[in-house]
Amino acid sequence: MPNIFTDLPDAILRYRLMPFLDYNDRVALNACLPAEYRIRMRIKADAIVVADLINAVKNLKMPLKLIGKLKLGTVVLANAIYRYLTVHMPANLVLTQYDTSFRTALFERLDYFSSAEAYKGVNFSADFETKMLAACESLRTLLEKRYPFIRAVKLPVVNSYSFVNCGLPQIVEGFGCRTKRRQKSKGVS
Repeated sequence: MPNIFTDLPDAILRYRLMPFLDYNDRVALNACLPAEYRIRMRIKADAIVVADLINAVKNLKMPLKLIGKLKLGTVVLANAIYRYLTVHMPANLVLTQYDTSFRTALFERLDYFSSAEAYKGVNFSADFETKMLAACESLRTLLEKRYPFIRAVKLPVVNSYSFVNCGLPQIVEGFGCRTKRRQKSKGVS
């Protein structure tokens, strides 16, 4: 059945529209086209892994940014880190299988939160410290047993990972026609 996309020339679909779509949008566009108009591109071997990694990065970026804005040494920060280690991170462990830098940084943070120096100068209850140690130990066990490192998959990444400056792989959002540009406003004279 003809639709708006069948009226567009093939070159417009291939070179003007497709480069700005992510994997899921390309699949959706192809589903709108009749079989003879579908764009057949071979899927790269790591395309599904990359899609999962990008999804994990997007899921982890906001909690890390919020943690980075909290004052160090507060109970609120400790609770935020506990929630990150028990809720957000276990749901996105695919990053630890394909990114050595993130895996190393996560193990370093688990070591830090399992040590006594993380709790110096802060009045946490013994119950909270026990919960934090248990969360670190359970996440470490989960990583070692069920999520071993498989291989490195290339993503646009930064060199360091941190709970403070959110050094996760940087995903460009709004790329293409929808990017917003800041314009200088001219004063009224």
